[in-house]
Amino acid sequence: MNRRYNLRQQKIYSDYSPKSDQQLLEMLQKKDNYVIEVIEIITDILAERNKLPETVMAEIKAKQEKEEKYTYAAEMLLKMGKSPVEVEKILVSDGMDAPTSEQVLKNLVADEAKRNSKKNMLWGAVWCIGGILVTAITYSNASSGGGSYVIA
Repeated sequence: MNRRYNLRQQKIYSDYSPKSDQQLLEMLQKKDNYVIEVIEIITDILAERNKLPETVMAEIKAKQEKEEKYTYAAEMLLKMGKSPVEVEKILVSDGMDAPTSEQVLKNLVADEAKRNSKKNMLWGAVWCIGGILVTAITYSNASSGGGSYVIA
């Protein structure tokens, strides 16, 4: 069993691991009937048993290669400070086709924008609450003893 499984995945693993190789292979053929998480665990079980068909092995290898290239592109873009154009050129020179490299970069830029927007929203909330507090405190002081107050 994979150590990185959460409790739900461990339950799925324990439910499906007693099944025969043939049953699991039939489930893989009808993978549209199952949640992706179940298919991944069935694939893991078959891999542990060295019973994966070549087509599934090829799919897994392709998925791993795509994830590696995505991680590589993210490192170049975010950690090394390379521009999206530079990263795209590097990905294409490493064998990725242009439309795929363009899509990878769009996804990376969108993910980064999403992270930044959440951070900006948090800071906006902090400033809003701070402004309300300053306004409320100075208004309270001004109304009880006279004077002016700050609208922040």
